[in-house]
Amino acid sequence: MQVKYKKIGLDFDGTMIDHSETIIDLAKAEGVLLEKAQTNSNVWSNFIPKKLKESIQEEIYSIRTFDAVFFDDAVDTIKELINKYRDLYIVCARRDGHEKYALEYLTKERFFEKTGFKENNIIFTADTGSKIQKILDMRLDWYLDDKIQVAEKVNEFSTGAFFDNYNLAREQKIIVNSGIPILSSWKEVGATLL
Repeated sequence: MQVKYKKIGLDFDGTMIDHSETIIDLAKAEGVLLEKAQTNSNVWSNFIPKKLKESIQEEIYSIRTFDAVFFDDAVDTIKELINKYRDLYIVCARRDGHEKYALEYLTKERFFEKTGFKENNIIFTADTGSKIQKILDMRLDWYLDDKIQVAEKVNEFSTGAFFDNYNLAREQKIIVNSGIPILSSWKEVGATLL
């Protein structure tokens, strides 16, 4: 029997959209070579200096947001989720001033038009801690994030699912607490929720 969820939440960066090519290009420009799996938010600190990571984050969450691409099947799956769930939200941590780039990206990609997603169902927070608190305050039943830290914390009071597009958990390159759904594609997200 499939569990009935009412309020669903999704992360944006690294979950709906993929910044990996931009991260690889920006790191390469500074002499650091990365593979795609090394751009995952849970592990990339192991491969690049902290100052370079911060510089890359500033780029990908601002003007380089427009270089990102939606993960395969994300838009179609979200459209189907909207048809099934009345309460579907994007809850995303972005620094002040960086929210506009995400909204402009979604508009440019015709996301709202293609999916029927309501722009007022996008919530931005300043950091990961406030994002987790917002998810708790909203009483979301299910939340998908590419950061293990978020999925594990949400899983304490709801269902936090981990978006593992590079199969790092399945290949045991990172550890995920038991009981947390691990989904490696938007097809798997759809199979779980639809």
